[in-house]
Amino acid sequence: MTDYTLISRFRNKEQCELLIEKLAQKGKTCYNFCSKPADPNNADAHPEEQMKMLESVKDFYNDEYFKEVF
Repeated sequence: MTDYTLISRFRNKEQCELLIEKLAQKGKTCYNFCSKPADPNNADAHPEEQMKMLESVKDFYNDEYFKEVF
């Protein structure tokens, strides 16, 4: 079980990861939804670019990556 769950948009990835890091420094755990990239083929891309790819998926019910993430 984690101490915190952070809910935000993936586009706020940098700020969320900073907050998760600060919580860890205080000995707290937090679920990190950013740990899996929105675009598995371009994991180092800017969050906005990753979201464009993720939002372009037409059939997310049958997409294997969506099934893994969600």
